[in-house]
Amino acid sequence: MPKDTISVSFVQNRLAFNNVNYYNPLLIYKSNVLASKHLALSVTNLQDLLEKLEMQKAQESDSSKKKIAEEQLSALKKSMSDFFGQDGLKSVDFYVYNQIKEIKDFLKSNLHPFVVFVNQAEDVISSDFEEIRKICNFIVISTKDANLPDFLKGKDKSELKNIIAVYAGKQNLHLKFTAAYLHQASIFHAVNPYGMILNAVPVYDDSLIDSLRKTNINFYSLLNETGNDGILAFKEGVSLSGDPIDETFTLFYIKNEAIKELIRIWNKNNRANSKLGSLNLDGNLPNEYTAGLECFFHELKQKGLIVSYKEIKLKINSSEGLSLSLEVALKYNDSFNSVNLVITTQEINEYLRRAS
Repeated sequence: MPKDTISVSFVQNRLAFNNVNYYNPLLIYKSNVLASKHLALSVTNLQDLLEKLEMQKAQESDSSKKKIAEEQLSALKKSMSDFFGQDGLKSVDFYVYNQIKEIKDFLKSNLHPFVVFVNQAEDVISSDFEEIRKICNFIVISTKDANLPDFLKGKDKSELKNIIAVYAGKQNLHLKFTAAYLHQASIFHAVNPYGMILNAVPVYDDSLIDSLRKTNINFYSLLNETGNDGILAFKEGVSLSGDPIDETFTLFYIKNEAIKELIRIWNKNNRANSKLGSLNLDGNLPNEYTAGLECFFHELKQKGLIVSYKEIKLKINSSEGLSLSLEVALKYNDSFNSVNLVITTQEINEYLRRAS
């Protein structure tokens, strides 16, 4: 095959992809007594389906384990009621698991950008968290105090970028946040979760608020803490790295949609792709790909997802096999500096693997 012909997954005549459901989270709950089960919960069926959860066969004769199962089931009913008690999502995928491999296998064929641990972030989920951290785009956890769980302490900022921690107390604020935020994001993707009104008990303790803020743990309190305006709201709207959730989620959305646009253009060009060298893909000149991408980013601007874009560069490097790199400078809103969106062949292949 000539060096300037496509050689990665693009070798197919047409590339297929499924839509990513950006606003459908996966809620997971670890249990050592309940049997593994995936449930499609909704406002109308949650009580009935949760009642049908069974114990693990090996545990059924143990009366102490039966009591634990009853307690877990009761806690799950409250958790799911709290999730659906918001003006938010009306359905959700929920998975009771025993071994984290079940979740890893499930995520291979089910695209859920947000994975939410229903369990509180304690040692019981520490190894499970590490197992799925690298394969999940966003993970939501709850904390019982202002301290990070031990398994997150000492990590670099880059490792905390897509982890969202919420001070939940006993009111499942992390679930309420997920239900409300993703519902609002499904209406307008770039919605800022800071300031969301939830059905939650606020935090008033200044020292606790200060500690939560220092560790980038989200909480529920007065919107104006100094003016005491009486308006309660979700704060701070950041991941553990301190990055705004809405900016990170929007850039994730744009990257995925840009990959889909590259695939769409590839499909449209069809046989013309067999000789890529004639398309001026050196990163500096306009071509069929950058023309299509120009329309794509203009549409994002028209929708209000970004305020500006510039310097669309698409490069093909055939020195070692064939590699592709797309770079574009995006400005999410006027409060932030421009960021470089970079898409590589490896990311396209990974997208195709997960979306096929």
